[in-house]
Amino acid sequence: MNIELIDNDMKIFQISLSFAFCYGEIGKSDFESFLELIPPIDLVYAALPKPENFRLWYKLAKRAKISHEQFFSGLCKIWKEINAPEYHIEVGASNKQQVLDFFSDWKEFPYFYERDLYYSAPLNGKTKGMAKCRNPTQILIYSLHPVEVPTVKYSHEYVEFIMKRVKKMNVFDPVIGKGLLARFAQINGHNCYGIDMNRERLECTIEYIQNNLRNS
Repeated sequence: MNIELIDNDMKIFQISLSFAFCYGEIGKSDFESFLELIPPIDLVYAALPKPENFRLWYKLAKRAKISHEQFFSGLCKIWKEINAPEYHIEVGASNKQQVLDFFSDWKEFPYFYERDLYYSAPLNGKTKGMAKCRNPTQILIYSLHPVEVPTVKYSHEYVEFIMKRVKKMNVFDPVIGKGLLARFAQINGHNCYGIDMNRERLECTIEYIQNNLRNS
């Protein structure tokens, strides 16, 4: 694994040609060098932190809290720079309108879908287990082409479904956490790239991907 130190608060972990992750803080870090490193992206997935959980999110990441508005502004900048043909954004009641407003103001996507889900995420970097919560969320899908949207219960089931496409894709998650998208991308032969400001969570993603590469 190649590690490139950008500054004291930002590192790029190049695991292979198919997987690269960036440790940095959206809303404060400059991700230009990382976004230049990765190929054109076919699909973006993101399970966004909700405003009411934002303080805890930063506490767990051991970082000084910025405003949710500053974070979301930085996130929107990344989405625009990626400029993918397809976005799958997981939201709650408190940040849904914010996402709807951004995509409405940004550009026209001819296909839009939304589905109800319950939040789920990987337990750690060693097992395939998922933490399943009864926290209701919704997935908002913006696409330049028709998308088959599954009827499933949990986040991980949704991501598993969209990663089963036959055509190889470059996928991206700007809040990759413990690597839900990366796991199913690897299983199905896609390339995955992502960002997270929580070093421990990002290390879970890296550990899981590296272990699978060694065993493959």
